[in-house]
Amino acid sequence: MARLTRIFAHCIVFSLTVLMGIAPAATRYVGSGETFTTIQSAIDASSNGDTIIVRDGTYTGEGNRDISFGGKAIHLKSENGPTKAIIDVQGSQSDPHRGFIFQWGEGDTTVVDGFTIRNGCSTKGAAVYCYNGSSPLITRNVITQNLSTTWDGGAINCAEGAPSFTYNTISLNHSEYGAIGISCERSSPSVLHNTISGNSSIGLYSNAGSPVIVGNLVADNGMGLVCRSSAAISHNVVRDNDSEGIDCDAGSINRVQSAVRRLGAGEPDRAHDRERRRHVL
Repeated sequence: MARLTRIFAHCIVFSLTVLMGIAPAATRYVGSGETFTTIQSAIDASSNGDTIIVRDGTYTGEGNRDISFGGKAIHLKSENGPTKAIIDVQGSQSDPHRGFIFQWGEGDTTVVDGFTIRNGCSTKGAAVYCYNGSSPLITRNVITQNLSTTWDGGAINCAEGAPSFTYNTISLNHSEYGAIGISCERSSPSVLHNTISGNSSIGLYSNAGSPVIVGNLVADNGMGLVCRSSAAISHNVVRDNDSEGIDCDAGSINRVQSAVRRLGAGEPDRAHDRERRRHVL
């Protein structure tokens, strides 16, 4: 009897979704031998609430770069993590391409989860570019070896939104002008528990927004954190950057708490002394 009741309940739910025009969430797979062989084709076929799982492999070429979610709330995830699913953008200054573009107001139910994103090349956001208020969740990715062609471009660039960047490794991004790991303009991102290291200019730059920067390791960059806006900064480890660890305009910062900092080799003591005067370490 209980089993019949469960079956009857499932039938009612299914009937209601059909009558209301709501399709049940689907899971789609991308990979060699799958129905979808490019990430973009799977996104185009998906609807809000769907999940796309990307099989192990290196994904290149059209359909695997300049990827757009078109405003859909989709969870795009690798099957076995960023060492196994690699998006190789293969961009260059003569043929620029990004990894992902978010421009349709996506929210935090639009998710990119568990990829290596490398070799993007663009003026801004060579790996991930968010604008027009788009606020996706970018989590557990390795974002590396992307080339920005402007000084403030960033491997990740966001404008006028509140995206979330959590548990990513953002490293070894560069440009001839000096690349930024994450660059935010007029945005209020949440930057939580990332490793931001080895970027040729600034680890994280924020201007005219209210970012929340918590629990990150920011190390071995040209500079660590640069804030030209009101920011909440706490429980980060900021160390061994070539220049200043934390540089925030006077009056621009809400709080700096437990920001552990060590001098890099050859860094002048005056930078450390100035930082100690301006921030609570």
